[in-house]
Amino acid sequence: VLRLHEKQNSAGGRERADVPAVKEKVPYLQLFPVLLSVFTFFFSLMMVLPFLPFMTKDFVDRPRNELGYYAGFLNSAFSLGDFFGSTVWGTLADRYGRRPIMIMSPVFSSMFVLLFSYSQSFAWAVAARQ
Repeated sequence: VLRLHEKQNSAGGRERADVPAVKEKVPYLQLFPVLLSVFTFFFSLMMVLPFLPFMTKDFVDRPRNELGYYAGFLNSAFSLGDFFGSTVWGTLADRYGRRPIMIMSPVFSSMFVLLFSYSQSFAWAVAARQ
């Protein structure tokens, strides 16, 4: 990492000089809520993929060649919910601060993963994925 400093040259003008920066400690404790939030997001997104076709087969009474459509719809419900929910989380973060929202986000994400795991119907699974 280079910090740019200005210095005066012999003609009286200013020029930039590249000076090596001092290494700073990484604030791991302050980054933990961010890392936890990112981990729970990707865990929630990817953890259902191995058993999603089997779950869809149990929920939807359709021919086997149509199950991919329903499995894709169920998987895309997560991204759709994230698309609309991110504006809500952003508004709440502006109103109440980033720290409480960064702590609540993984908690709610884990709660909805648990609700999804107990879903008994396709509609319940889609609602829990959002």
